[in-house]
Amino acid sequence: MSVTLAGLEAHAITFENDTLVVAVAADGLEQYGSIRLTANSGAVLEITDSWRFIPPSKINEITPSAGQYGTLAVIQRSRMLGGGNKITEVVLAGTAAKVIGGTDNTVSVRAQHGDKQEKGDVVVVSDSGASATLVNGWTTLAVGKVTKLTPSKGELNTVVAIHGERLLGGGQGIQRVFLAGAEAEVLDANNSMIMVRSTINVPQVGDVEIYGNLEAYIVMKGGWEYNAVNDAPTIAGPALTKLSEDDKPLPISIVVSDTDAEEIDGNMLVSVSVTQGKISIGEPIKVECDDVTVDGKPWHDAGGASFDCAWYSAAGEERCSRLGGDSRSAFGGYTANKACCTCGGGIHPTFVKSLLLVHPLAELNQILAKATYQPPVDYNGDDVILVRVNDQGNSGSGGAKSATEQLGLEIAEIGRAHV
Repeated sequence: MSVTLAGLEAHAITFENDTLVVAVAADGLEQYGSIRLTANSGAVLEITDSWRFIPPSKINEITPSAGQYGTLAVIQRSRMLGGGNKITEVVLAGTAAKVIGGTDNTVSVRAQHGDKQEKGDVVVVSDSGASATLVNGWTTLAVGKVTKLTPSKGELNTVVAIHGERLLGGGQGIQRVFLAGAEAEVLDANNSMIMVRSTINVPQVGDVEIYGNLEAYIVMKGGWEYNAVNDAPTIAGPALTKLSEDDKPLPISIVVSDTDAEEIDGNMLVSVSVTQGKISIGEPIKVECDDVTVDGKPWHDAGGASFDCAWYSAAGEERCSRLGGDSRSAFGGYTANKACCTCGGGIHPTFVKSLLLVHPLAELNQILAKATYQPPVDYNGDDVILVRVNDQGNSGSGGAKSATEQLGLEIAEIGRAHV
């Protein structure tokens, strides 16, 4: 069996039987012609004007022309699909690449692992069987590697030096670096060292992952450990506030900070109490007593010393003033998961002697931003707002950390006429 296409003998016949013949076209100039099949017996079948040679596919360039595992490359060529509908295979220096997408003029591919550094052809094949080759168009680079980290463990804001070889992966810079799954801040980078700053504080061990600006990928398995230490919270507020006994409720600035509190967005606990006057956060809060526990038990079953504040019903009646455990000295001997506790599930009146708030840090500060102080009627002298914060552990080792701050108030007497 022989086959000619527009007058040119086919390059090869890959399959034939009585109903099907598969042939590979030879290179030819753009032209129309017949398909002619000649059997071994001499019988001829010819279909006139049934074949057209189109200009052969041609690779113009590949950018970049060198890379390692993960490198994203774009191949530019004419008539990329060769009369077909899609690209089916791309080979870079003997190793199949992952095809990302393509048109008749361009195709994007991602280099895969090569055994060693070597130079070779770029070959593009479409589903029509048409192929194009750029001789020695691609150089596979040896994969970069991380040799060590200095230090190899740290916490939030630790500056880390990543040492290694070919760390840019054939590119000019670094796109992203991950330490145990968290993207780090890249400070400086070259082929032998990358400087980064860690950005989280959650204890965990994981890989060091580097993506170059050409998306070359380098990994060091299990190379980084977050050995975070829980940082203590801080409290900011005015050391002394002056007002008169007849003043209307006065806004009090209380801001809680904690450098690692937002890592797990866990609840923090804040107690605000007043010695003489009362304090408000602008709205009543309804909660349940059983949401506060001591050693795993509801506080009212745990017994113990009195907490130095009282909780009220919706009508303002004092309902209970006991919170199990020595909460005065420990402040952290109990846990809670809601804003306050009112014995029997009542509601805080607008102004109270004490507040117990349990929220993530951002929510706590939003609530505290509405805090106001009301002096006692006809009272003049000193008062103290006591603010205590417990971070309930947050992230890192070291357990729960707490802070205490006293905000002073000086209430001046206003003279009145005698009757």
